Amino acid sequence: MKNILTTLFLAASLSMFAQQLPMTDKVDITWGQDIKMKKGGYYRDVLETTEKNIFMTKWLKNDFIIEVFDAKMNSIKESIIDLELDGDNVTLEGVFAFGDDFVILGSNSDKRTKENSIYFKTVSKSNLASQGKWELLKKMSFEKRRQDGDFNFKLSEDNSKLLLHYELPILEKDAPAKFGFKVFQIGMKLDWEKEVELAVGEKLFYTEKFRISNKGDVFLIGQEFEKVEGKLFTKLDPLSRKYHVLSYSEKGSKFKDFNITLKDKFISDISIAIAENELVCAGFYSLNNTNGIKGTFYLTIDLNTQNIIKSAFKEIDESFITQDWKEKEVAKAKKKEAKKGKAIEAYSFDLRDFVLKEGGGARLLAEQYYVKVVTTTTTDANGNTRTTTTYHYYYNDVFIIDIAPDGSIKWLSKIDKYQHSVNDGGYRSSYALHVKDDKMY
Repeated sequence: MKNILTTLFLAASLSMFAQQLPMTDKVDITWGQDIKMKKGGYYRDVLETTEKNIFMTKWLKNDFIIEVFDAKMNSIKESIIDLELDGDNVTLEGVFAFGDDFVILGSNSDKRTKENSIYFKTVSKSNLASQGKWELLKKMSFEKRRQDGDFNFKLSEDNSKLLLHYELPILEKDAPAKFGFKVFQIGMKLDWEKEVELAVGEKLFYTEKFRISNKGDVFLIGQEFEKVEGKLFTKLDPLSRKYHVLSYSEKGSKFKDFNITLKDKFISDISIAIAENELVCAGFYSLNNTNGIKGTFYLTIDLNTQNIIKSAFKEIDESFITQDWKEKEVAKAKKKEAKKGKAIEAYSFDLRDFVLKEGGGARLLAEQYYVKVVTTTTTDANGNTRTTTTYHYYYNDVFIIDIAPDGSIKWLSKIDKYQHSVNDGGYRSSYALHVKDDKMY
């Protein structure tokens, strides 16, 4: 988003929570008027901000709405988006700004015909008028509802290309991994498409992340696993895991497989970005062959030769990892290190953002996230038992790693944060990032 208003827009449903937070002298905050919302209604996303307008989405009962605010945060227009298709509602998959329109993606999985389909429609930014009926993007046949395929989408950095990625349904046991993608230009004009069948079985390869470059080239991060003694390692078993970046360029006519390895270090999380003719990889590694974090790495790879241009590794100081741990936790970790040779590592961190800096280098942001499931069973005086399951969602500290243009790790920082919610999917937790000039907000 090129034109970002230097105001902070907070939905009314968050206002009570926001007012309990300490104010900051780092930015100027402008509050809009209170917004009265009917019971059950809530704002969902900021679609786009311009010099004059803020575009928001919201749900009000069963209505999905795009609402427009002026620069002073006064509501000036709204439009209900029809999510009905042939008498049935589609499942909203995504809505985003694309050129002069907002694009709405909706899916429908029909258990009667055993077909899973994804559609799109466009809404004009100028007047919020729908540009027509739902148009089919992809239809897939399936045999079992729980294996009906999956749809994902991603925009290029300059918002000029849209990638629709789909995992094809599993129709046979131990079938090869199959997926496909379609690349669209602004106006939802199909640029190119391709379907891929890999040499490994579906259960042995998992597509984790995907990117599309400004030129329309597609990159997928995948994890490969091996069979041992006739059994399959699962995604959670790290012993045989290998990371691959699959590249499809020149409208799918050229394919390259970048095998990302760190020799004696185990990759616990990775992300990629595309810069000119380089593939930039960064993430975290473990010395315990787990998903923990002992250090961070940064690689740049020539897209043509596949040679590594730059590489840097930095082990994170133990004091940085344990600075907010309780004494008992530190003592337990040290005992495990002494007895079993297990390095003290940060745990349950997910790599959320990978931001390339102008002039080279990057910043990584990782957030501690985990879910605890508590099941309790009670018995009343009549001997009747009742079992309840409670889901606890935790979104805690954020690690920030700054990487210099030469690939060296300049500094590490941690934002202390604790968010805990119950049975809500963690919907209002985590953080939002905005990068402006040399600062991150």
